[in-house]
Amino acid sequence: MYNFTEVDAYLNQLSGADDYLQLPYSEREKLAFTAYETLAMHYRENLLTTRVVALQALYMTEGTTNEETAALRSIRAAGAKSYSIEGVAVTFDDNAPTGISPAVVAILQNASPGAYVGRLI
Repeated sequence: MYNFTEVDAYLNQLSGADDYLQLPYSEREKLAFTAYETLAMHYRENLLTTRVVALQALYMTEGTTNEETAALRSIRAAGAKSYSIEGVAVTFDDNAPTGISPAVVAILQNASPGAYVGRLI
């Protein structure tokens, strides 16, 4: 279950979280909650650990402070599969969820079993 205090404490210990830590407390709280909600749209709640939410919050912070990263994310969110400018080309993975940290995707893919049990209606 989501707990901001734990997410914030994790990021206080993590190297490279300076941009996140420079935000005011209320902004960090909003960012962490948005990270949790973003992940909850794609993954089951029992998979959303403190570590996963913290890494997603860090990824989202990076996107707001780095103009190039933010521009690429907005292009991808618009549905582009590839993009090029001035000799640089970027191709997006169609299977990866938009706006989710690649590190989070890797962690959650390893945590999820290959098969699911459900019911057919």
